[in-house]
Amino acid sequence: MSVVALGFKRKQIGFGTDLYGFLVPYREKRKILGTLFDSSIFPNRAPEGYVLLRSMIGGRRTPELALLPDEKLIDLALSELREIIKIKGEPKFIKIFRWERAIPQYEVGHEEKLKRIDQILKKYPGLYLTGNAYRGVSVNDCIENSLKLSENI
Repeated sequence: MSVVALGFKRKQIGFGTDLYGFLVPYREKRKILGTLFDSSIFPNRAPEGYVLLRSMIGGRRTPELALLPDEKLIDLALSELREIIKIKGEPKFIKIFRWERAIPQYEVGHEEKLKRIDQILKKYPGLYLTGNAYRGVSVNDCIENSLKLSENI
């Protein structure tokens, strides 16, 4: 997955800026997976009067898009955002992040696999596993699972 971070003046966004973000359903056939309004979610992520957006591209749906050269990724993100949230003008900030193994994909049989791992771990007291590959991909899931694990330890 590639993440294109774009900074704009607030007035350049024609859709509103006090949003969490949006996901794009597969049936929409868009080239971005979704966009987060980082400056709304996390205070101080953008200077006063500015908005920081992070658009995700690629993932399991279209992994080839994540491998596009930087300029093509930027153009793709801007094109989509101009249509979806009516952005005007050029960004004041651009940064690209590439994550080769971004979000685990839980496939059929994942629960059974976890049960086998748990059985194997019983043979190795003091060895513990946690993270987004096991029982939840979000930061909130990882925090919750880490707290549970720390209680068990």
